[in-house]
Amino acid sequence: MTNELKAKKREVFGKKTEALRQKGGLPAVVYGPDVKGSLSVELDKHDFEKLFSQLGSSSIISLAIEGEDKPRDVLVKSLDREPVKNFPMHVDFYQIKEGQKLEIKVDVSIIGVSSAVKDLGGTLIQSMDQITVKCLPKEIVSKVELDISALKTFDDKLFVKDVTFPESFEVLHEGDEIIVAVSAPRVEEEQVVAEETPAEGEEGATAEGEDGAAAEGEKKDGEAADGEKKEEPKKE
Repeated sequence: MTNELKAKKREVFGKKTEALRQKGGLPAVVYGPDVKGSLSVELDKHDFEKLFSQLGSSSIISLAIEGEDKPRDVLVKSLDREPVKNFPMHVDFYQIKEGQKLEIKVDVSIIGVSSAVKDLGGTLIQSMDQITVKCLPKEIVSKVELDISALKTFDDKLFVKDVTFPESFEVLHEGDEIIVAVSAPRVEEEQVVAEETPAEGEEGATAEGEDGAAAEGEKKDGEAADGEKKEEPKKE
């Protein structure tokens, strides 16, 4: 699969770009360390959509601009889409400088089977689906794989440090950041709560016993008070 995309220098700007879009064109700009200011270009919207859907945002595109001797290696840094129909409206390309490390996001692809999920009925929780790294353009990858077969209990977890990258990659995360874990089934939690809660009959009996004892005590106190003999005053 080729990653080449044809373009030509753009001569329409502002409100006139809407007419360009109506004809199937897509306005774009190119910028970067080796570009003075920025370069305005136009693309074929259909060609861009097809290539972008195949490569993704982290892949290098070889931008062949009409009239230039060799293509420019670029990355899609920003893509504006129409909010309702979602078709592309404008693209920002970043031209890569040779030898410069780039900061990119790499997708984390889950593979394998966790016995904590399959056999124990747990739920897989993926808290990170991308890892940010710095690498040279020629080393760019769109995804890395993470095998979850190591998750055998609900206490097991997989971290950023468990993902294998080439030594030249600079990972911009702490190694102990959790990527995936397995949560226990909710039914077990409900059973624990049910076991700790006293049965309705037991609770009523206890309350009734306490109330009865209190009432009996009050009765005895009353009888004792009524049973006391009143001392008659002495006659002088």
